[in-house]
Order: sequence, then structure tokens, then C-alpha cells
Amino acid sequence: MTRVPAILILLVGATAFFFWLTRSGAGAEGTERVFRFGQEWSFVGRSSDPEPTLIIVRVETLPRIGEVIHISVRGVRIRNSHAAEGYVDTLPHLPFSPAALQRSVTRLVADSVTLPDFKPGYEEWRRAQGGAFTVSVREALDLAEQAVK
Repeated sequence: MTRVPAILILLVGATAFFFWLTRSGAGAEGTERVFRFGQEWSFVGRSSDPEPTLIIVRVETLPRIGEVIHISVRGVRIRNSHAAEGYVDTLPHLPFSPAALQRSVTRLVADSVTLPDFKPGYEEWRRAQGGAFTVSVREALDLAEQAVK
């Protein structure tokens, strides 16, 4: 039986840990961000969204899809021919997986803010038995803009 050198085991273990750390969305401190109801976070936006933020409006665990973090987005510019100005600057309800938010947010802006009116969109999502985005918030904004074209 061939023995694997201890240094190789350590190297493989360290590499696996580093991969897990970077893929899990851990921050610079080496810990995952904790998302709570009422928080406001900045996130990487598109060039048309210079200072976007998101607000966590609800966190729940559902049997069919697991944990879902519901957010409201503001400070964006989504083209929409149905809007008076030709665009909207907020999206009241978007459901996300925790991993997708981990990859999207950059810093906590406030730990507790007033919630926007997200309930109509949330109720529609519940009736439709919707899923959750697994892409970044930035990518979801692109998808939302394409959907209203």
C-alpha cells in the first residue's frame, strides 16, 4: 500500500479550505455575512446603477426550495416603457438564495431601515410558488430589464 506524504495531505486540505472559503462568499475577515430582516446593503451594480442598495424585507425557509432572502432594490435604473420616465429606480420584491446574496453584497449600509412596500410582489410570488434567484443581484437586474422589454 502506498502512503500519501503528510505534506501533500496538508496542501490538498488547505487548497480545499481556500476554495470553500472563496466559493462560500466569505468576506475579507473569513466569515460569511449574516443577513437579517431590515438590513440595507450596498452591492455591485451595473454602470447605469452607480450606488445601488438592497433592503432585506423577509427571510424564510420553505420546504420546496430552502432558505429564501427577499429583497427590495433601490438606486437602480431599469428601462421600462410603461413607466412615466421610461425607467424605474426601485424593484420592490426579488427572492434570492443566500449564496447569491453572499456573492453580490459589498458592505452593510444600515442594520435597520424602514421597509418599502414589498408585500404585493411577495404575495404574487407566493401564489405562483416562485423560486429564488441563484445569480448575482446585478445579473438579476439585467434579467428584469430584459423581461420588461
